[in-house]
Amino acid sequence: MGVGGFGYPVATAVNFKKNVYSVSKEAFEVKATGLFLETMGASRGISKFQSEPVIATSEPWDGKDGELIMEEEFDLDDIMNS
Repeated sequence: MGVGGFGYPVATAVNFKKNVYSVSKEAFEVKATGLFLETMGASRGISKFQSEPVIATSEPWDGKDGELIMEEEFDLDDIMNS
């Protein structure tokens, strides 16, 4: 869907029946999201998929946080006073 390169988070909308999608590149705020939905309602900013989209499957979240990776401590003086 061409998502990327303009910041995150991103709102997208997909209509599988019509094989179209739209990507909001505006701020992730109530006003901007409302404008995005209005634009879609007027059939502006909508793109057709080049091929039928495939929805990936994944394991459901187990409700636990991931493992914290402990990194080696370093002294800021080594970096700042080089």
